[in-house]
Order: sequence, then C-alpha cells, then structure tokens
Amino acid sequence: MSAWNDFEKELRLEETALPDNAMLQQEEEFERALEKAIDRRIRRICLKTIGVVTVLAVAVFLGISPLMDALCPNPMRLDHSGVSLTAYLRAYYETVQPFTEVIDGVGTVEKRGFGRYTVRFQSVDHVAPPAIGRCNAAAEFQYGQFQITESDESAQSSLTVSLLNRFGGSERDEVLAQLRELPASSRVYLSVTAPEPVEVESLRQQDGIVMEWVQIESGSRWQGGLSLGFCTCDPEGVWRSEMDDAALRQQYLANLDLLLSEPQLLRRLSFWTEQEDGAGGTIYQHEVVREARDEAAAQTGPLMTRRYSFCGKRDAVEAYLSATDLAGVHVEKATLT
Repeated sequence: MSAWNDFEKELRLEETALPDNAMLQQEEEFERALEKAIDRRIRRICLKTIGVVTVLAVAVFLGISPLMDALCPNPMRLDHSGVSLTAYLRAYYETVQPFTEVIDGVGTVEKRGFGRYTVRFQSVDHVAPPAIGRCNAAAEFQYGQFQITESDESAQSSLTVSLLNRFGGSERDEVLAQLRELPASSRVYLSVTAPEPVEVESLRQQDGIVMEWVQIESGSRWQGGLSLGFCTCDPEGVWRSEMDDAALRQQYLANLDLLLSEPQLLRRLSFWTEQEDGAGGTIYQHEVVREARDEAAAQTGPLMTRRYSFCGKRDAVEAYLSATDLAGVHVEKATLT
C-alpha cells in the first residue's frame, strides 16, 4: 500500500506541473516571437535610415555640389582676369624660373565636385628637346587655390623646387676648363650674372648664342624675368624672337599685371632673389610684385639685365665666356647633339 501511495503522489505532482511547463513553453515562444518582431522593426528602421541618407547624399551631390561649382572659382576662367589657370601658371613660372614654359591650351580640367578640380597641363623643359601636346603635370585647384600635385620626368622640376644660387655658381675660368673637356657637338645651357647691367638687345645679337631668359633690371627689391625663347607664340600669333625692347617690356608688365589680378592665388606664391655674391638670398611675398611692376613701368630706354640664361654649342659658348666679364656662371646642363 505504501508504494502505491508514493506512486500516486508522484503522478499527481506531474499532473500539477504540466500547466506550469506549458506556460513556460508559451512564454518562450512569445519571447522568440517578440524578438523576431523587434528584429523586423529594427531592420525596417535601418533600411529607412539608409534610404533617407542615400536620398540626402544624392540631393547634396546633385544640388549643393553644382551650386558650389558655380560659386567657387573655376580654373577654366579665373574670377578677375578671365584667363585659365594654365595661363596664370605660364606667367608665374616665366617670371621666376628660367628654362620653364607652361603651355596654355594643352591640357584637361576634371571636375571633382564641390568646387574642386584637377587640372592637367604640360610644362616644357627647355634644357631638353621639347615635345608639345602631352600633359606631364597636374595641379589640384579648389576654392581659389592651387597646388602642383604631380609631374613626370619630362616636366621641369622647378614647378615645385627652386634652384638656389642659380646665377652665382662657379668662376668663369673654372667653367671654361670644364667646357674644353666636352665634345665639340655638346650643347650647353648656362645661367650667368654680369657685374654691371647690359642691354638685352646686345645679348640677342651674339653669334651662336640663344638667349632663353633675362631678369629685367630695375631698382626694386625683387626683379622678375622674361623668356626670350618660348616654344609657342602669344595669343596674337607673335613670337618672342620678333619682339623689340618695347614689346618685351610690355609683355613683362602684362605678366606682372596678370599675377596681381588674382590676389587669392598671388598670396600663396613666393618670389626668390639672390644676394649679390650668390651666397643665399631672400624669399619675398606677393607685395614685391607691385613694387617691381611700378619700377618697370617707369623705365625708359633699352631693356637691361644682369642675370640671364642662354644656350649654344660648346665652341660658341666657350668663345662668349672667354670674351665676356662675368661675376658668376652656372652650368645648367650639357647634352650631346
């Protein structure tokens, strides 16, 4: 009897526990269903959020980006001068760097949105055989400022690096000794300093010598230069070799006026001038451009220079150096032709 009673009690306990187990199972199923519902709600919220963000991003790109492109300076037509960025760079590098020519009209402009552009252009190195028509440099232009970002080996390194003491260099006799060791077919590129100002026209008349660049002599702290040997003509179809002193002076003034016309670009540029002994120099900011422009505009008479760059065959260069009193000579490069 005792065993039966114990079995009956266990059975009743199991019967009593059945509703609790069922309730527990129902609670677990409810929790799982609730979790699934919450997950679905979260997914819907995420999808809606992603959709709203995507729509806003598209609206910003299609709306704000063109608006910024319209409001920000455009490298194809600068705000004040109306010229392209490459025309501005052409004037700047001609003014500060011998043997460097930025070709205006050869290149592309890529819109990157929000007032940003990539400008690809060509820079010709005049100490190498020129080849016109291929972009070899690029500048990032945004919000009215530019930065040279790339250039291959055929682009002049002076786009990003200035050669210090270019016109100081070596003594004339030392350079003559080096020249005599070169083959007669060599073509030599030099930058020199004369002890006193000389007439630009007299330099252009030298036999066998091609004048590439002259620094325009004036009384200002900084003096810019002018190329005499560009590979391309000006927009009116006039070559530098066809210009007289008056036309060259006007071209020099036009370059300085162009630099001054874009203050936002000009403020980021620097202007180097060497000391008289060639040992070091001074980097000036944009204010010296106005000073140099006013000094050059007030000049009359022949165009004068003390620092200039030229090239020629070895014998012609040797003859010129032997007959000319120079305070400093720097050989840029010698090539075989």
